[in-house]
Amino acid sequence: MSKTRVVLAVVCLFLSVVAFGDVGRGRHKKVYVVPRSGEVKIDGKLGDWDLSGQIWIYVVSETAEMQSAKYAMMYDSEALYISGDVRDLTPMMNRHDPEVDPDKAWDADVCQIFMTLDPSLPYPVSMASHLGNETDKACTMFLWYYTDKREPNLVVLKAMTFCNALRPDLGARGVMPRNAYQAAFERSADGRGYVFEYRIPWSTLGMKASKAGDILSGTICFFWGTADGLKTAGGAAWAYDVMSRPGFPFQASDCWGKIIFSEKGNLP
Repeated sequence: MSKTRVVLAVVCLFLSVVAFGDVGRGRHKKVYVVPRSGEVKIDGKLGDWDLSGQIWIYVVSETAEMQSAKYAMMYDSEALYISGDVRDLTPMMNRHDPEVDPDKAWDADVCQIFMTLDPSLPYPVSMASHLGNETDKACTMFLWYYTDKREPNLVVLKAMTFCNALRPDLGARGVMPRNAYQAAFERSADGRGYVFEYRIPWSTLGMKASKAGDILSGTICFFWGTADGLKTAGGAAWAYDVMSRPGFPFQASDCWGKIIFSEKGNLP
């Protein structure tokens, strides 16, 4: 076979992989937060949720049954509600102790949320970690289940250095105390995933209650970990979504998408 044909064959193979590999990174540019319409019990069951704003996040479509999450948000005058229905072959494995290494909670099974905390900030907001930009008007949150003690946890750090607590008065290392939020995790019946839900008061985040029409900048990330719960499984197990363009959300905020507070629920 001639060199030309070899090159063409390689190019065709590459293009076929690209065509059939549905990469999930940045599938959505926005996510809608719907108003809470009824009583919600934080128990790891989502039957009392309005899931009409739910988005499907995955690493690649071919492995979605093993690495994906259906993510939704709601709000009321007192709190922000966050839920995930996660597919995972080794569910709820994160052994980073909130009393020892909460800053490493991202490095296993985790939901990580980057977002601004002030709707008056211009969109897109421009901050960069390498410039040392730090503000209490934006944060990252780690939502994870500490396997060893079988308990939900929440860490909230200032953006963009992500090393200082957003609310040092509540937790010096960003670990929120139990009375500052509500959370529950529930393993799926088939053992191949889990559901979580959080109720985080606006006061916990040190911000005014968001209302219909507000827009925050933000990005949603899910990481899947190794079976021992001590590390992520690497780039092939990371899903970044709600992004305005390609980029690295932990390095620069101008790639963050929009978190839009809807006036009504039951979205079409």
